[in-house]
Amino acid sequence: MSLTDSEKNRLKKVGLKGLNKPKMTPSHKSKKAVVAVRDGSKVKVIRFGAKGMGHNYSPEARKSFKARHGKNIKKVRHQQHTGRTRYSGVVQVQERNLLRSLRSIGSVNVYR
Repeated sequence: MSLTDSEKNRLKKVGLKGLNKPKMTPSHKSKKAVVAVRDGSKVKVIRFGAKGMGHNYSPEARKSFKARHGKNIKKVRHQQHTGRTRYSGVVQVQERNLLRSLRSIGSVNVYR
């Protein structure tokens, strides 16, 4: 679906070149960025991001993050190095049900 002339003018007024292309807005009083998206047949201009918020990538912040999430980071690294893949919950349930059915038949000894 192409843009109408009025939608193109609206994007031009905001300073956007097309849909789904976010742009930083340093001159806006309260929001960091703007993006235009299509919602059904309408084109909506969405402003997002708090202007005063920055980031905290200091060494203290990194150390604190690793202290909180170190266990999970190790799990992911272990899975990457051992070649194991991360399954979604659906696949895990299907796999578990399959193993249960194989065990109940008694034809295969499958232990995990």
